Amino acid sequence: MRLGIVLALSLVVAGPAAAQPALERGKYLVEVLGACGNCHSPKQPGGEVPGKHLAGGFEIKESFYAGKIARRDLQASIAYLRSAKPVKNAVRPPEPAKPPAH
Repeated sequence: MRLGIVLALSLVVAGPAAAQPALERGKYLVEVLGACGNCHSPKQPGGEVPGKHLAGGFEIKESFYAGKIARRDLQASIAYLRSAKPVKNAVRPPEPAKPPAH
């Protein structure tokens, strides 16, 4: 399912939006197409914790995105994220992987 989402996104990303300036494209990729805030913004009852948009806290424990995002799209996303106002948020370190059950 997740791979299907990435493939669908790659088809959309390669379209006319490819001519956007890096910051604008990064914002589009992070905020619209990727909807990164859905997973990477702390939540409370009723929605997102105010002032914590894109403050992290959710780990994807697979190499889901590795090598699947075009380099220029990755650079545009990074440029957008670096342009955003910094947010302080204590994020727990990732838990070690558990061995498979037999």
